[in-house]
Amino acid sequence: ITIRSVPSLLGHASPKRLVLDLLTTDDQRSWSDQIERWIDGAVARLACHGSVRGGMKIEREEAYALLESIQVTELAAFCPHGRPVMLSLTK
Repeated sequence: ITIRSVPSLLGHASPKRLVLDLLTTDDQRSWSDQIERWIDGAVARLACHGSVRGGMKIEREEAYALLESIQVTELAAFCPHGRPVMLSLTK
């Protein structure tokens, strides 16, 4: 098998490992499921690495835009890895 390219979202993964995983998958119908899981994982990593982290300084407008997007985004209370993105402080 000759691998000429790998989708950029999967660029972090070993091409050899990707092919071996596909070849050991029971049937072709689950190939697309496996590829989808790889892509979901890559997108989650990209989202986390590009996110605003605790302690980072951002402009007021960016903070308000983030708060507004959290209100309209499904599952926005947690990062792709399941960690909370908000903390509620009481008096």
